[in-house]
Amino acid sequence: MFLFLSAMYVIVFSNNLLWMFTGWEISTVCSFLLIGYTKTPEAINNAFRQIIMNLAGGIGFLVALFAIALTMDTLSLVEFIAAGVMAPALAALPAVALAFAGITKAAQMPFHTWLLGAMVAPTPTSALLHSSTMVKAGVFLLIKLSPIFLVCPVAAVMTILVGGLTFLLCSFMAISQTNAKRVLAYSTIANLGLIVACAGVGTPEAVWAATFLVLFHAVAKSLLFLCVGTAEHHIGSRDIEDMDLMFERMPRLARFMMAGIMIMFVAPFGMLIAKWGTLVSFADTGNVALILILGFGSAATFLFWAKWLGKLSGIAAHPLNVETTVHRSEWIALMVMAVLSMLCCVGLPVLSTFLVEPYIFDVFGICAQGVSQANLWVAALLSAVVFVVLFGGLGSQQVKQVPVYLAGVSENNANRTFRNSLSGETMATSRNWYMEGVFGEPKITPVGVWATSIIIVIGFCAAIATLYGLL
Repeated sequence: MFLFLSAMYVIVFSNNLLWMFTGWEISTVCSFLLIGYTKTPEAINNAFRQIIMNLAGGIGFLVALFAIALTMDTLSLVEFIAAGVMAPALAALPAVALAFAGITKAAQMPFHTWLLGAMVAPTPTSALLHSSTMVKAGVFLLIKLSPIFLVCPVAAVMTILVGGLTFLLCSFMAISQTNAKRVLAYSTIANLGLIVACAGVGTPEAVWAATFLVLFHAVAKSLLFLCVGTAEHHIGSRDIEDMDLMFERMPRLARFMMAGIMIMFVAPFGMLIAKWGTLVSFADTGNVALILILGFGSAATFLFWAKWLGKLSGIAAHPLNVETTVHRSEWIALMVMAVLSMLCCVGLPVLSTFLVEPYIFDVFGICAQGVSQANLWVAALLSAVVFVVLFGGLGSQQVKQVPVYLAGVSENNANRTFRNSLSGETMATSRNWYMEGVFGEPKITPVGVWATSIIIVIGFCAAIATLYGLL
């Protein structure tokens, strides 16, 4: 894990593309070892799937390195971007190849299955790899390349279409998932798709939105992965339908989990503000298809997050509190991620003013943000109020407890059973609707895999044709 983190530092801080490629491949190897950590047949198979797919991206990175060195006589990322902006046709092939590398690392369709398989890894691995590091390396590279995408339509169209379709289709497939870690996995892939699409648009407003999508996705998903792991250890399941009465069984953990979920999709938290900025950047392009993809994908996002949030917040009994056995180290990790998530939401205007906007000005030469500063301050203030309401009364006093009441003819209130119309006993339960027949993986996955594969092949063919015509 320490070697993996070191490789991520190499990727982020390297201007030399050879050094970046070195960190890129080290992270792939470390991910292979971490996913296969338990050495079960399932873990080993998924570890090999990850390394094979990411090696394909590594080959794409190598193609880009050779093309940049031969046509531009440099291996500096900054010099490549500057030259690519001046000569988009010359940068078409390396831009497409680097975009392909980023797409594989970010687990976009048709390479998304490696991230789903990686869910067999231990919880710390999931929280590290699949929220804030491994998959973020891909979108980090794509965001850095956004000035080239702005002037190179071949690479931009490929990146936008792959990211947009991944966001839409994986959001739909998340609806049919009952396993909490698979919901988080599909949500991760979908949100990465939205970031990829923003990077492909390449405007300053789109880069502003993409940067905040990266930030809020990282902190919220790290918190949620850790919460799901802790819940699984103490209730014996990671199935959402087994999380009944979590507000009573694990009151503090349930609040942490609810905070993470709300940050992902509820106003006024940061993720939705970033999506607002995304909508503004998409609208500026005048492309109706992008706006429709964002609208329908966001609607699907609302559905699968709201189902989970409702399951956590429902209270209809007074079961035993089982979180008293959670180890102190787990609470420390959860508290750190929860505080970071809250600080990012409350400090959204400050982060925009002092971190994101200076970078955009440095790259594009203009100040731009997708949402006005006044609206950012309003969102920050409202976020603080919600956090106070959610955590303010935790453990401060004993609330009055009353027996469960079932309207009509109750058979046993304590067991939540009532007499039905046929004089039989029926238990009152609350279960979500997953619509497997409509949004199941067997129906949607082939469509996404074939569509994105064709788009990538066309992108490479168009880039090669552009370079050949130039030469």
